[in-house]
Amino acid sequence: RILENENERKLAAILAPLVPCQARLIVLLALVALIVPGSPLGQALTVLTLYIINFTVLALLGIVFSKTIVKGEAAELLIEIPPYHIPNARVLMWHAWDHSVHFLKKAGTIILILSIVTWFLLVYSPSGYIGPEVFENPSLMSKSLLAVLSRTLLPLAKPLGINNWVLVASLITGFIAKEAVLGTIGILTVGSEEFAVENICTLLGLTPLSTFTFLVFVNLYVPCMATIAVVFQETRSIKLTLLTIAYEVLVAYVVSLIIFNLGAMFFTMVM
Repeated sequence: RILENENERKLAAILAPLVPCQARLIVLLALVALIVPGSPLGQALTVLTLYIINFTVLALLGIVFSKTIVKGEAAELLIEIPPYHIPNARVLMWHAWDHSVHFLKKAGTIILILSIVTWFLLVYSPSGYIGPEVFENPSLMSKSLLAVLSRTLLPLAKPLGINNWVLVASLITGFIAKEAVLGTIGILTVGSEEFAVENICTLLGLTPLSTFTFLVFVNLYVPCMATIAVVFQETRSIKLTLLTIAYEVLVAYVVSLIIFNLGAMFFTMVM
């Protein structure tokens, strides 16, 4: 918001979702053990590699978007430093209230709509209403519209080394919040959000390479509904908001596809 140039503000808004967040880090730390088991240093280097991929993609897209979608001359950033004062509690409360109400009115509407859609996918099956029991029974959730949609999209995920619909379902629910990726995997495999990571490898047919590819996708695609709502709030453009969703999913898919195929070629040559 400190950027005076409208185009630069829009560019910052549509690129911001690519910046790694804490929720993404939780998923990375939980599943990175499948890639380098028993090696804290190896796991740390793997997470660092994922972050490097993220920031590389962010930089490249920033260059591309600044020359195509959001054109305009770069303005000089000149910030006047205001005089420092002891914070006034009344002013802080007023600003907090004003921004909270504004967020709930604008972004909250989108979050509510998308939450209702996700709830509908979970509690309904092709044959009708399942009920809230679906959240406690993996066998019921496997019959939900979410499961049907995940199985339908599974052929698109197989080129990335993802061969189980549960992983696709976790990516769909991860659109709500990235923490939901782990919760969905746990509920649909062992019936609980608490699970041993080692067991997931055999249950979902994951290999170190496919796990890394999955994490690349998680780290690049749409972070959560709240972020998308804020993008809409800042850009005030449905077109740019939809573009943000589309390019993140597309970029995540393409980058993951390239990494998986390069990795498969490398392991084939080594073996």
